[in-house]
Amino acid sequence: MILDSYSLNTCSRQGRAFALAVSKGYSGLYFAMRFLQSETAKYIDDTNNTFNFLSPKEMYEFVLEQFPSIEAKPNNGDKQDVFYWIGYIYRAWSIIDKKKSNELLKMISPKEMVDLYDTFHTLSVEETINRLDELSKTSEIDGYELYKKIKTENKKLKK
Repeated sequence: MILDSYSLNTCSRQGRAFALAVSKGYSGLYFAMRFLQSETAKYIDDTNNTFNFLSPKEMYEFVLEQFPSIEAKPNNGDKQDVFYWIGYIYRAWSIIDKKKSNELLKMISPKEMVDLYDTFHTLSVEETINRLDELSKTSEIDGYELYKKIKTENKKLKK
């Protein structure tokens, strides 16, 4: 499935909401986990709300309102660009595979997404989602081992 401009915009806004939490000094991991469990995510997951117009700031504020404990979890060196990517990919994955955010949270945790960032962030959205689907079926994710496997596969394709 190719994402249309509205879907791409929704992915971007969710990514910016994740990055905003990090920029405000909150734990990106904790915010991402809570976001995926939030009423805001449920609203965005609803296919009838694909054309929602929540701004990143509104998404961030609604999640903070629902989970005030986020304020007690400080940022421990989380990077905005990593969490932008994580928010973007979770939303794209939800749209493409028609899965709810809380289902995706059970498949691949935000911590695992952080570990996979270096390996996956340069892949296309579709390739990233294919690999996440593949990984979600394994019991343990080792980003470096996966990186080596991807490099080997890419070399084979170039021959």
